[in-house]
Amino acid sequence: ASWRNAGTVAGLWIAIGAVIAAAVVFAAYVAMGMAGWFGFGDAKFAAALALFAGIFAGWFAIYAVPLAVLLSGAERAIRIARGGDRRAHAHGPAIAIAAIAVTAIGIVT
Repeated sequence: ASWRNAGTVAGLWIAIGAVIAAAVVFAAYVAMGMAGWFGFGDAKFAAALALFAGIFAGWFAIYAVPLAVLLSGAERAIRIARGGDRRAHAHGPAIAIAAIAVTAIGIVT
């Protein structure tokens, strides 16, 4: 009966959506990496986390990119305002925090 495959089909569409969201996030970070804004390790890390977040949040996982950039920019602005250095800093923690936030919102909603 077709009702037995309903869960499998739904799971497949969730996985496809997560893969597409991860590909969009990866492409965004590769573009930023080519511009010299971030490293290519950040692109791989963001894509992996977007793949995970996409399982719970679907297409909403692509919002991890602007959220991570915003968090990273805010951290750098605060550091500079406090008299810290202007050198590049690790972007991974901002990517992780953004992925956790997106995943949590996806689970709650």
